[in-house]
Amino acid sequence: MRLQAQAEQDLEAIVALAWERTLPPGISTAERSFEDAGGDSALLMQFFFFLEELCGRNLPMEGFELAMTPADFVAYLAASLDAPQSPPPPSAPLFLMPGRGADEPRLARFRQACEAAITMRTLAYPDWQRMVEPGFTIDVLAEELAGVIASESGEGAVKLAGYSYGGHVALATARHLVARGRAVGLVAILDANALQLDNFETAPVRRAPLGQRLARILRSAMGADGGEYCARVLSDTLAQAHWAPVLRALRGVPFAWAPRSFRYHLIAHLRMALRVRLLRQWHAGPSAAAARIDAPVFLFRSDETRAHASEDLGWRGFCANLAVVPIPGSHLGIFDDANVAVLVERFLAVVTPPRGGAG
Repeated sequence: MRLQAQAEQDLEAIVALAWERTLPPGISTAERSFEDAGGDSALLMQFFFFLEELCGRNLPMEGFELAMTPADFVAYLAASLDAPQSPPPPSAPLFLMPGRGADEPRLARFRQACEAAITMRTLAYPDWQRMVEPGFTIDVLAEELAGVIASESGEGAVKLAGYSYGGHVALATARHLVARGRAVGLVAILDANALQLDNFETAPVRRAPLGQRLARILRSAMGADGGEYCARVLSDTLAQAHWAPVLRALRGVPFAWAPRSFRYHLIAHLRMALRVRLLRQWHAGPSAAAARIDAPVFLFRSDETRAHASEDLGWRGFCANLAVVPIPGSHLGIFDDANVAVLVERFLAVVTPPRGGAG
């Protein structure tokens, strides 16, 4: 009992420290939710980052919400840390590739809304240290993911899904699964553009006038936005191919010297910028064209207006069997409360077999 009480106190201390690092100071938080204490979805991701850092392991996104109080987060940590890091794989899951920001609360809520009908397994992407290794490409990533899927799926056809950036990864992974002799039952692409990668722009800062950029960098360095703008500029610069040797040299260097908020933004934006660079390289080479597959592909296309984009957002060039499923909302808004019910209904109609059918 004493050890249990001590463990709970340790978790309370972890939550309190991460809370202090993330939210505005001077607010009584004992009975208030994260949102009521001044948090938003962006700060929630920072809070999650600090919890993982303090716990020294990856944590699940399921059950991680703005409405949670410190006591709720303690209970969440207790349940997450007690669970095995490699749980037994569920039977015949659907494998989900997240966007360039990796897993996030809105994807977790989407999975929870679908869980009564189908189990989804969200695959993890490697961290930035792995992405800067010589020879690492989208195809290397896809082959590694195909290996994970092959080891965790049953004998039947594999179902894949990908949101945004993850749609490209899912298509590449499907090709590698087929090369391994595995049948791919379907690929569900959640609002990704096959050819126009402008929505993956990582540095609109480079298009701004020099004086405006310098002024924003100065304000950011003084803490106006927690150093986010400076972190974006630095991460976008370091993600360029010719800086790869520098990043490789920094792999063993801790970022403890950096202010906490700046460190979070730097690592988060660096991960995204490197993933985008890998994707652009993949599309510029022969591998993307060779990734054409015969399995059924379903594009869940949002209402967002895209200049010069076809209805299929360019995916017919990669898929012999493509169907477009319209869904409400913008690219980021498809998971909003006003839209997600329609997405879930139409998604499940595609990825789950009819009653009495084979899956």
